[in-house]
Amino acid sequence: ICQFFTFWNATQQCCLAGSDAYYKAGPGAVTGPKECQEVSSGCRELPGVGFPGSTAAASELAWPSNRVPDKLECWPRNRTVARYLPCEEITVLEDSASGFPGRCLGLRQITNIRQFETCELLCRQAPFCSIFQVMKDNPYGPKSCWHGYASTGTDCFLNHETVIPVRAQRFMQGSVRVLRNTSDVQIMGLKNVFPPIWFVNASSAIRACRNQC
Repeated sequence: ICQFFTFWNATQQCCLAGSDAYYKAGPGAVTGPKECQEVSSGCRELPGVGFPGSTAAASELAWPSNRVPDKLECWPRNRTVARYLPCEEITVLEDSASGFPGRCLGLRQITNIRQFETCELLCRQAPFCSIFQVMKDNPYGPKSCWHGYASTGTDCFLNHETVIPVRAQRFMQGSVRVLRNTSDVQIMGLKNVFPPIWFVNASSAIRACRNQC
């Protein structure tokens, strides 16, 4: 039974496949399922127990549509100008008004703030901004704005004498789907974002670590 197709532009050849097909890059190929859905399969499906597989092909076959979703596939975007859009759903994960120190390193200073704009508003409107800090070097000096783009900052819970924010918040744009519980797996190649000296219990540390992900 046909489930997937591939059409080769160069040879005008049409190939059909069943449920055991999987996706593989092929220049000049147009590939897809038998019926295209309004919402991409990668944005509504969940993988089976074989994900992630020991090979790329095994990971592909663990999904109902036999393909692993592309990176940022489900992020809203304006395809006319090839630009990602901010999500309608934005959740505040951590707030300095609720005890979050917000003393993060590795953020980028924003200087082009116009009238009626705020540091928080600009972060919310930027698709990949996940944290903002409003800083004041001294009680009488001007305030400065710092954002984290595709980065959540590091060492946000340490007592940096030179990083004392007036206000700080961490956002989550959109929502999260859990594809696999990895509590029994060690994932290599990660980056350390805070040392184990701030939290008094594991549950608080786990929550803070997840918020930075």
